Amino acid sequence: MEWQVIVALVVIIPVILFPAAFVWYLNIGGIYEAVKEARKRRVTEEKKARELEGLTTEGLPITPLNKGTSEELTLTL
Repeated sequence: MEWQVIVALVVIIPVILFPAAFVWYLNIGGIYEAVKEARKRRVTEEKKARELEGLTTEGLPITPLNKGTSEELTLTL
């Protein structure tokens, strides 16, 4: 190969590869953010589900103040 071809390749290869690498970087960054958000959402939903099952985030049961029937809980004026 002549030296002009080698110089042209040395100049052209980074020009072609840089945009491709940049797009790849953006895609990987987007995937990483989506995975982080999904994990955060899953943890939040699991906490809510545990609280609805009768457990607080500390693992203590939630007990109602009055275990009466709905008729006993109505307000009397």
